[in-house]
Amino acid sequence: MNASKASRGLQTSRSEIDMDKGIIPPARFMSAVTVKSMCITIFVVCTMICLFLIFCYVSREYTSRINCSSNLHQIYLALNNYSVGYAGNYPPVNGAAGLEILRKNGYLTDYVTCPSTKTTQGKNNQEFTEENTDYVYTGGLNQKSDPKLPLVYDKAKNHGNYFGNVLFVDGTVIVGNPWTANIKK
Repeated sequence: MNASKASRGLQTSRSEIDMDKGIIPPARFMSAVTVKSMCITIFVVCTMICLFLIFCYVSREYTSRINCSSNLHQIYLALNNYSVGYAGNYPPVNGAAGLEILRKNGYLTDYVTCPSTKTTQGKNNQEFTEENTDYVYTGGLNQKSDPKLPLVYDKAKNHGNYFGNVLFVDGTVIVGNPWTANIKK
């Protein structure tokens, strides 16, 4: 057909000649490459977005663990201030009731909720209960107790079952994995 057009003096395009030879014309070849490159680009962008979201989650949890550790340090300061007036003894009651003694005496006003949880901080002068605190307090210890005894630690739900902060009698805070191994009573 192209030969007949050429013999009659009609102008033929290069794409028509290439079609007869089974060669893909440039316009069609470019569109096929564009679709392939778009698929690759979309895949790369989606992969990068997934990696970014994972990074955001990990960094947020890391920040929450640091803030939780800071809360335990604040509780430790409150316990030490309390012990000055009570011959070096910490509150004698376990759990939230021991932390409530600190609140009633004005040594602690907040810091009983972990930033990794959805527990809401109690309102002004609200009593500390097991429901609105995220830490477990071990009562009956004093400043001269074994420094390796846990004084305050995260409840198991705070950071999942993988990490947790433990405050010891000597004031050190350890993040453990598995964190329950650091709790020896």
